[in-house]
Amino acid sequence: MEKIPVPPDAVSDSAVSGRRSSAPLPGAFPGAFPSTLAIVILAACAAPNPYRPLESGLGYSEVNIAKDRYEIMFHGSTEQDQLTAKKYAILRAAEIAKRENFPYFRVENGKTREKEERQTIRETETHVDPYDPYPGRYWGRKTHKHTVTRTEISPVVKITVTLDSAACGDCLSTDAKIQEAAQAGVFGK
Repeated sequence: MEKIPVPPDAVSDSAVSGRRSSAPLPGAFPGAFPSTLAIVILAACAAPNPYRPLESGLGYSEVNIAKDRYEIMFHGSTEQDQLTAKKYAILRAAEIAKRENFPYFRVENGKTREKEERQTIRETETHVDPYDPYPGRYWGRKTHKHTVTRTEISPVVKITVTLDSAACGDCLSTDAKIQEAAQAGVFGK
């Protein structure tokens, strides 16, 4: 095994005295850690686009209930509000209308509810008394129980739409809704 020589300026008085020095080590890249940390944080924050077919309780689904009528549901994430979930359901209606070659669609009714999921976590810690002269006995152990309940709420929107070939008073334009979503970056996320 080869010994690597240490330059005399690498060992400081603080290393000998046990104090920490804020000086960088020789050969270290001072800017590498912050940039690496920034990349890791950004990667952790990058969540998948919630506008997608229903998968793992998140996304849209539709049912064709008549020749030109669909029931569309959008299950939002806990970070979304009801308005965003409703916009995604309307966007899905626009995509269906475009697929079926209808320039307009009308939202007949819409219902919004919140899906609530509760998760209870029970943690138990056992501590042994270090001064117990007879270790291993039941009464020498101390138990601490801690219960955590977390509630997550996410919106669920259900709309019924009718596809129309002609404009009407309360109809929405298929192309306008898709263009609006594209400008908002829904498809590129």
